[in-house]
Amino acid sequence: TFGNGATVHDFNDYVDRAVGSTLPPLIRNAHSIYPEARIPFPHIRAIGRVRLAKRHRSEADRGGCEGYWTSSRERSGSCSHPSQVMGATVTTCTLDLSGLEATYTLRTKQREHIFAKRKTFSVDVRVASATASIVLASNGDQNPRLVSFHLNHIGFVMSYDRDFDLDASRQKKFGEEVFDYTRSELTKIIEGSYFTALSQAFANTCFACR
Repeated sequence: TFGNGATVHDFNDYVDRAVGSTLPPLIRNAHSIYPEARIPFPHIRAIGRVRLAKRHRSEADRGGCEGYWTSSRERSGSCSHPSQVMGATVTTCTLDLSGLEATYTLRTKQREHIFAKRKTFSVDVRVASATASIVLASNGDQNPRLVSFHLNHIGFVMSYDRDFDLDASRQKKFGEEVFDYTRSELTKIIEGSYFTALSQAFANTCFACR
């Protein structure tokens, strides 16, 4: 059967096709991910430049993450040499998930003084590096199934619009809060809705087809 004779190249090519061709329409039809995964409104605290050293409290009016269907040539990683485990052909692959992006529109909850307006600014959080390990198993002439999915690492790069105004130390604290919150929410999305769509993509992609 084709499973027993599968090579590393076969699995790499299969992952490219599944992630690059089958996954995008599945995501576009999954309302929990498309057009963007909604991120619950965060409440972020940072020391602001305000009288009496008041604390600025910000909350997101809007938040979302997008970029799940980036080209597989930029997203797929590499697979290990297939092995036989209890009659199944098994391989471990690394997926590159870079390209995801989270955008928030934040609004301060407190004014600097009674006549001041509440400030609004945007924060963009780009996933600079992210990898996930997956295990695929194929029995006989069946398409491989996704046995396990583990998110290994997420690294972020943050940018602000021109209205964002905090000194270096306060900006660092603010950034840490946004990073921690985004990492937590993005992990839930990837290990939930994205995992479901990815499983369907592998199930619906012909392994033996070339």
